[in-house]
Amino acid sequence: MKKSARKQTVLAKTKRARDAEIIPFDVTRYLTNEKRVAQYLDALVEARVPVLLTTFDSAKHLKSNKAIAAYLNDAFADGTPDEILLAFFQVARARGMSRVAKAAGMSRENLSKALLPKSNPLFETIMKVARALGVQITVSVV
Repeated sequence: MKKSARKQTVLAKTKRARDAEIIPFDVTRYLTNEKRVAQYLDALVEARVPVLLTTFDSAKHLKSNKAIAAYLNDAFADGTPDEILLAFFQVARARGMSRVAKAAGMSRENLSKALLPKSNPLFETIMKVARALGVQITVSVV
């Protein structure tokens, strides 16, 4: 199917959806790559359909120890200090903020404040949080 034909098909489905005020198909199954997402959004813009975008919550996807380790390693590899704090915050949310705070010997409020961007926590605090999360900070030669 040509690009313009595909765009017209999506546009037609979108117009029907706008008229019925529902989307007739599960877009998450259709939008499997960036190109399809771009085509779909272009069609929505052309049809002047209001689009509701939701924020991505990484804490929902941090279920395994392996995923948590990869997430924190990525933050340390190329992140700013604020991004690293945010990564710790998301992992703490995924593990349960109250449980992590208790394991770190802090209150839930103090843990949240310590892991907010621009908070400049002590390194001791970060080490307590890391131990409470069950991760270890290591150094390697680049």
